Amino acid sequence: MKKIYQKLNDFCGKKWFPLLFVPIAACFLLLYSFSTSPLFLNEGMDSAVFKTMGLAILKGKVPYVDIFDHKGPILYFINALGQRLISGDLGILILQVIGLSVALVFLFKTARLFVNDALSFLAVMISLYLFGGVIQEGDQCEEWMMYFFSVALYYAVSYFVNESDNPHPLKYSILYGFCFGMAFFIRPNDAVALFGGIQMGLFIWLVYKKAYRNAVFNVLCFGVGFLLVAIPVFSYFAYYHAVDDMIYGLLVFNKTYSGGASSLLESVIVGHKYAMALVLFSLALLIWSIEKRQILVLLLPIMLLEWVLMGTNLFPHYYIVMIPLYLIYITLAFMKLSNKQQKQFPILSLAILLMVPCGSGLASLNVFKRHVSYFMHGENYQRISSFYDETDALLSNIPDDEMDSIWNYNLRWTGGDLGNCSAFSVLWRRGIVQCNLITAGTDEVLLKKDDISAKKPLWVLVDFKGGIDVGSTVIASDYELVAQTDTSICIINLYHRK
Repeated sequence: MKKIYQKLNDFCGKKWFPLLFVPIAACFLLLYSFSTSPLFLNEGMDSAVFKTMGLAILKGKVPYVDIFDHKGPILYFINALGQRLISGDLGILILQVIGLSVALVFLFKTARLFVNDALSFLAVMISLYLFGGVIQEGDQCEEWMMYFFSVALYYAVSYFVNESDNPHPLKYSILYGFCFGMAFFIRPNDAVALFGGIQMGLFIWLVYKKAYRNAVFNVLCFGVGFLLVAIPVFSYFAYYHAVDDMIYGLLVFNKTYSGGASSLLESVIVGHKYAMALVLFSLALLIWSIEKRQILVLLLPIMLLEWVLMGTNLFPHYYIVMIPLYLIYITLAFMKLSNKQQKQFPILSLAILLMVPCGSGLASLNVFKRHVSYFMHGENYQRISSFYDETDALLSNIPDDEMDSIWNYNLRWTGGDLGNCSAFSVLWRRGIVQCNLITAGTDEVLLKKDDISAKKPLWVLVDFKGGIDVGSTVIASDYELVAQTDTSICIINLYHRK
């Protein structure tokens, strides 16, 4: 057994070994990222919105002005880039594979700071398994942020483990700031927690070491890194006179969506955050028990900020950003066990057990089983296939030169029998972007801008799944029914302006 273990360790220590993370990432995403994998029909819910926003950019529309969703523009630019490379899902999937491959390499490098190559690889694979429990559909904003976090966290932990008595390299802080910028323009609260937490921990450490000059310069370099992202983003929206619209969609709308600061503070003692707090507390105890306990100065601000700022809805995919922290936990557990310090085992067992309520553990196995069922073209696959056949036939009634005049009245989610895929993905699949503003999120400000009676589009799609009544609306007076789907599959009607 020792010889096998040694051979595995030697194999994992080869210079080219990290290249194996590319096919590992590809296989993982093919099986788990059903919204972008060619093995599945389901276009997802959130992912369908993000892909629609990316397609809108490629068609010359401006996010938050011509079409609205309340995530950051970097997420839409990523989805636009993927579709620019290869139309449809495949280009986005390629970007995911690149991102996950890089993340796995840096997670491996992070683990190697504490344990040997074989245990590092095992820690990465366990972390990947936990990722499978919270990925949900793929192409989530937290997924893209996690890729950047894995890189930044490695350099920060590496400094605290190997160079904590020396000045902190300024180039690292530029990298932290750049990653912060990328994440901020995806989902600001996680960006503040993850990358703001890194810089906060670093600043506290440097002040403690009385390296005041280095502390100040690192903060300035963090700002430089952020500006490398912020300046192009603001320039893009300034060109279209849409800076205020971007700020509204990214910050103002989301303040209402999340319930504000008071709701975030209240959320620390509800739902899964109980379990999350215990996991983080166990991790803190584990770090305190090792020789390089100074890394707690780095990780504690990240953990506390993420605990508060993660959000109030607590969807499973919110926990994706925690994967690098899980990796550190697993690695330290291996380090303790390999040193035969069995007295630490009860703490490790407790923390592993508590990872399950945080959306991982057995959830990953259940997700895998469900996706295999999709892949085998089960009943759910057939229902989605019939749904898209019906909606494709419905849209075929619209002339090609009028495809940019379709108003999505209320197509959002299908839910239930169709596995929570999105109804409005029927447009994206045909390369169509709705002509109205609202995709998913809405408020009074947006509703005033998105007035169908004022804009009077040529075509209107209405989903009657929820028993909606359009008898008293402009649709009843100004539009005539052209076609409808088979009501045993879905209840979507197509109207044309009289």
